[in-house]
Amino acid sequence: MRRFFVVALFLGLFVPVWANDAGQSSVSQTIEGFKLSGFNPDGSKDWDLNGKTAYIEDDVMRFDKIEGHGYSKEDIIKVSSDKGLYNQRTGNLLLSENVIAQSKTGAKIITDKAMWDTASNTIHTDSHVVAIKGASIAQSNGAQVKIDENSVDMKKDVVVQIERMEGNKKVKTSITCDGPLQVNYEKKTAVFNNNVVVHDKDAVIYSDKLFVYFNNDDNKITDIVAKGNVRIIKGDNETKGQEAHYNVSTQELVMTGRPTVLFYGEDGQNALAGN
Repeated sequence: MRRFFVVALFLGLFVPVWANDAGQSSVSQTIEGFKLSGFNPDGSKDWDLNGKTAYIEDDVMRFDKIEGHGYSKEDIIKVSSDKGLYNQRTGNLLLSENVIAQSKTGAKIITDKAMWDTASNTIHTDSHVVAIKGASIAQSNGAQVKIDENSVDMKKDVVVQIERMEGNKKVKTSITCDGPLQVNYEKKTAVFNNNVVVHDKDAVIYSDKLFVYFNNDDNKITDIVAKGNVRIIKGDNETKGQEAHYNVSTQELVMTGRPTVLFYGEDGQNALAGN
């Protein structure tokens, strides 16, 4: 079981302000320049938080212009926002306005509101999310960043746009799914779930799940595996099966699970069907 030790280091101007509203008896404190840190049982840093101004009332701290970091074995996630509300009892930090979480590898998530649970070192939101990684842009409604696992789950209504170069031409691929999209940067995998549709050049692929694998050098896609009720439509041909494996480097596509190829004539009727 993890235990967390929080150290607060305050720098600069310390100004106490007595609350004047009726029924209020607490003391507010304004701090210019602040830093909070959380540590793992082995003494390693788990997270830190610093910013321009902090306003303290009882167990709640309100922040302006904050920046923090979540630490894992494989990565450091930099988190920033214009506003923050930290609950010292629960360890939850509500981030709002221009919320950005960015990893060392360049993956960036942008939203308008998110909750950072420092106890579990996760960031989650139900708001609209934009995730950017290289030439890929993903959008969804809701997301969860698991800092210790170096992974991101994009929850619902996922849309991904990918650009790549083929010779001197830019090629665009779009992938949609009901969600979630589960990306693990440590394992170099991305899994699209539920009603997956891929539009790539002149082909459309439908499946229940889509697994995308990356290499360890430059994060380029090496393999794509579609599973469950797979349909591939290309021109006048349609191929059906339970699993399709596409090797990006060899451009070889292997369909398994009682594959069937349908050829359509000019009148739209099946001209030939085979297994």
